[in-house]
Amino acid sequence: MKNSYKFLLLIVMVLFISCSDKPSGSLKKEQYEIINKNVKTFLGESYEAINFIVETEGYTDENKNKYEVNLTFDLNKPVLFNDMKKIPCKLIFEKNEKNDWVCTFNSANLTGFFNFLK
Repeated sequence: MKNSYKFLLLIVMVLFISCSDKPSGSLKKEQYEIINKNVKTFLGESYEAINFIVETEGYTDENKNKYEVNLTFDLNKPVLFNDMKKIPCKLIFEKNEKNDWVCTFNSANLTGFFNFLK
């Protein structure tokens, strides 16, 4: 009997998680990997983006078609004697024509990355 309750609870949890209508953790992780790649491109292979911490996240429109994530990350070592901690970053996800979430803005992209070093 206990096993059937556990199984039922597991099914309910899976359904609840799969019905969530916001960008998945894997989409965020994909953007974290892009940030890390950009860090390595600009600063060298010995640098890494680490300690990603989501500060705030949520929908930015009534239709729930746009989702913003504000986060910080650290660099694994100093840059020119500056300890680079809690570097701010913004990700914006929007639903496309197929109603799938896609990242439309990553403030740590190649063109904007040097703004973090100021």
